[in-house]
Amino acid sequence: MPIFAFLYRSEVLLGRLRADRPDPAGTAAEFEPTEAFEEVRPPFEKAAADPDGGWLHWLAPLHLSLVFPDGTRTGDFVLRLDGQGARVTWSREESRESGE
Repeated sequence: MPIFAFLYRSEVLLGRLRADRPDPAGTAAEFEPTEAFEEVRPPFEKAAADPDGGWLHWLAPLHLSLVFPDGTRTGDFVLRLDGQGARVTWSREESRESGE
């Protein structure tokens, strides 16, 4: 499966997302964490266990972003991890060039 996005915290690469047909409305993907992901794993686990959908509470303070192969970046997304599987949605409208 090809890489369709990279997960970053500031300039630190946390992982890669792979999917055959990525769609902003919702994509099932494979998540390949880097060693740096271990630092943020606990908030992801807390968000996954939160019955109220704790994305904003647990993960928004981390200032994460998705960066796409074409260089666009968005902070307007939701990523749920389950082992090496992931479910991600994002907004095309919030994307901007990575240099801005």
